[in-house]
Amino acid sequence: GAPVEVSVVAYPGESIRGSVARIGDVLNPQTRMIEVRCLVDNRAGRLKPEMYTQTKIAAGQRTMALVVSRAALQDVDGQAVVFVDQGGLRFERRKVQVGRQEADQVEIVSGLQRGEKVVVSGGFLLKSEMLKSRMDEE
Repeated sequence: GAPVEVSVVAYPGESIRGSVARIGDVLNPQTRMIEVRCLVDNRAGRLKPEMYTQTKIAAGQRTMALVVSRAALQDVDGQAVVFVDQGGLRFERRKVQVGRQEADQVEIVSGLQRGEKVVVSGGFLLKSEMLKSRMDEE
């Protein structure tokens, strides 16, 4: 039922609105595509069998989010943390609350501000050093 906008190379600058009727269950390994069937008004008969289309599918409301690479996240005592670059080879451990997760990116809901630089490569080493110094103190 999601809204779609279909365009065809044969009709530049034009688009046809419709809706998703069915999404296939299997990814074709050769084409890396999934079949999506859409319902569109074709009473004029302009769309023909075997025509390739470019289809935009509405996937929800766009929202701004702060995201980091999944590699930036470390688990310390069951809490998600990132290491924020403070300059001069100094890093601050920062507890963060994570939100949505997709592929290699994770939304940060709280604990980090836009523009702050986080460690992506080497975070595990920083975590190890932090835990080592904690053990030395005990």
